[in-house]
Amino acid sequence: MGELTDLEYRVLGFLKENSKRSFSEMSDELRKSGIDVTRQSVAYKVKSLCDKGIIKRFTIEIDYDRLGYELPILIFVRHAPVNIETFRRVMSVPSLKDDERVHHLFTLSGSPGFAILGRWESKEKYAEWKTKFLDKIKKDHDFPVHEFEEFLIWDFYKHMGVHEIPRYVKGITESR
Repeated sequence: MGELTDLEYRVLGFLKENSKRSFSEMSDELRKSGIDVTRQSVAYKVKSLCDKGIIKRFTIEIDYDRLGYELPILIFVRHAPVNIETFRRVMSVPSLKDDERVHHLFTLSGSPGFAILGRWESKEKYAEWKTKFLDKIKKDHDFPVHEFEEFLIWDFYKHMGVHEIPRYVKGITESR
């Protein structure tokens, strides 16, 4: 599949910043930077990027803090070796697959076997979820978990363009 043109990279940049940006807005911005392009040309580039599979979908960025999910946690799960079918059944447990608090699920090489990235309303809600999840996979799937390492994510906000320290971090750091 060849390389992308400068125009295609710029269009991708605009869409990455804001996928709601109109073709007219993008063509206006491009004209300001010295690239004379019509909105139809921008629309064609976007369609072409979609057809090539470079743009897979248009999505939104949710402010989970406003929804009450203020506690981002990364969890590494170390477990005893199991066959692939058991592992697949565990990956489809509803508390992983269907829970809106679980944002990403990663299978990893070596130990730990998988990682979970999610956001919870509070430490108490997270502890409740964790207990139910561990009980479910041990009881229903005979899945032996050796270790459940949990990490509160501190600089997640910097990467998302948010530079204000969240309330829960202020409370933790001020008490030290």
